[in-house]
Amino acid sequence: MSEPENVEAEKERLLHDLNERVKELTALHHTARLLQDHERTAGLLLQEIVTLLPAAFHQAALAAARIVFDGVEYVSTNFRASPWTQTAHFTTTGGKHGLVEIAYTENRLNQSNRRFLAEEKSLLESIAEMLQLYLDRKEAQESVETITQQLVERNKELWNLQ
Repeated sequence: MSEPENVEAEKERLLHDLNERVKELTALHHTARLLQDHERTAGLLLQEIVTLLPAAFHQAALAAARIVFDGVEYVSTNFRASPWTQTAHFTTTGGKHGLVEIAYTENRLNQSNRRFLAEEKSLLESIAEMLQLYLDRKEAQESVETITQQLVERNKELWNLQ
């Protein structure tokens, strides 16, 4: 290859890599925005995240996503068991377990002879961490509401006793 061809090939490779990072950052951004919406139920939120995840991966057309939390499974429409998966696990402070998983529906390797990019593993771990923090906050909020309700009821009992 001549020098100009090498430069052009390197430019194309860098542009491709940049586009991959943009897809990953877009998924992180959308996930963060969804996690700020306090009106949605946790189940609806997890389903929406599972729907947006496959587009962030290199082989987006072959990617399917699944989130499992506290025994409940949320899957993208094309999800099925596959030997070609990438998974990130998390556990909330309350001891509830979860995982975020991407599966490829076909066996395909990228230019580096790997199914998943290192950045994709990092993306899954970041999403799992974001979910853990969100679900920890939800658990804490529910706990505060329960304790507050108990205090209100006991306060009423004390007033009645007086």
